[in-house]
Amino acid sequence: MRGTWRRSSSGTLLVVVLALGILGVGPRPCRAARPATLSGLPKKTVALPRGTGPMADTVMARVGTDRQVTRSEFLRAWSKVAPPARPDSLTPESARRFLDLLIGREALGARALRERFTWSREESLKYQGLKDRLPLQAALEQSLRDVQERMLASGDTVTNREALGVAARESLITHTDLRWNEPALEKMAKAFDAIPKPSRDSSMMTQIRMLGALPVVEESEKRAELVRAGDQPFTVRELIEAWGRLNPLERPRVSTAEQVRDLVKNAVFERHLRAEATRRRLAERPDIAAALAREREFYAVEHLVAREVYAKIDTTTTPLRAFYSAHETDFGLPTRVVLTRLVLPDRAGANAMAVKLADAAETESLVVKAARRGLRYRGEIGEATDSVLFRRAMSGGPGAVLGPDSTASGWSVSRVGEIRPARPRSFEEARSLVGQRWYGEEGERLMVDLLDGSKRSTRVVVNPRGFDFIKSGSSSVRKP
Repeated sequence: MRGTWRRSSSGTLLVVVLALGILGVGPRPCRAARPATLSGLPKKTVALPRGTGPMADTVMARVGTDRQVTRSEFLRAWSKVAPPARPDSLTPESARRFLDLLIGREALGARALRERFTWSREESLKYQGLKDRLPLQAALEQSLRDVQERMLASGDTVTNREALGVAARESLITHTDLRWNEPALEKMAKAFDAIPKPSRDSSMMTQIRMLGALPVVEESEKRAELVRAGDQPFTVRELIEAWGRLNPLERPRVSTAEQVRDLVKNAVFERHLRAEATRRRLAERPDIAAALAREREFYAVEHLVAREVYAKIDTTTTPLRAFYSAHETDFGLPTRVVLTRLVLPDRAGANAMAVKLADAAETESLVVKAARRGLRYRGEIGEATDSVLFRRAMSGGPGAVLGPDSTASGWSVSRVGEIRPARPRSFEEARSLVGQRWYGEEGERLMVDLLDGSKRSTRVVVNPRGFDFIKSGSSSVRKP
């Protein structure tokens, strides 16, 4: 595989492209942004086709007017795809083929954003969640840095994030005029304590459903204030909504008024962070705006690929039968050996088991008794499953006892049973395998068509100087 690009008939291109993040890329400015560079590489420009403008030699290609593939991005993408899906050697030839995929990724993203798709409810909720979470997280990070600086100035070197978060929250609470409604806190503690506790023997889904339960409160009582922070009230309804946003698996067990007070403090602190995020317009910060742009493009490309690739794959009987007829020999069953195999913890036990397996009646009795307990000692192997054991079994023939053999899990001993010769499989027998392979190959073909069409509709300029960092015939490259 060294120096060559692997193309198979099992959807390899589709897998590679998805692994490169083709469904999660965003536009990268070509002029306004500072180009990514590799340490030690000269920052030169090269003349390109008329009307293109110069490109830094750290840029390998420009796609359209607002996208580019830099060397550092190329190397990061290369590292994400392991051989044999890509060559294990980076040469100018393999780099050009790989760059072509990255160009296709950018062209596909640009094309997807030019179209209009209707997001699903789930997509809308995920996007709104991200849009809410990123500015809030940025505001929290700034709050943690501020409190850490104050603590360092006083000689406290704490770095634990949870401790810093508590300190930031308490600092806000200390400087806020809070007027607590103690009876309301007590009532909410009882409501939280009344949430059913899942038992250990209940199913996982039952436990998750019970953990996700909300405290039951009369509608008229949801307007009650738990605390007033300055001139802002915090109500029972707001606490229940905040509780509902928490991951059910991470929710603490609440049963006292003091624990409810802690929850309210957290919610008041979160409200403060949201106000800070809005005041500082953190949603417009370049890194956050870029992350949101990537998310929008992710959904756009998903819809485009679903329409142009997956929706066009015909998996009805007619094309599957035609595919089966053209590749019938590929779906045949190979020669297989039926083995009764056990793994024991020590060699002495394995030697004793080998004596039992030498007796056909004893072997059959072991298999039957094991089956009653839900254990399976008998199965079949082929050369592709375990080539060494398969060849030994074929050499020994039916009735041969193999082992004891030392393995990672103990001592293995086997008895060779029936040898089943290779035979063709009917379409009905192989239908699921035929469908999987057809889906992969047809998906790859349609994905190639989609990428090629996207590139044809977008102006692409490849920078020949962008390959200078690759030594011809070598995989030695400088890392970004």
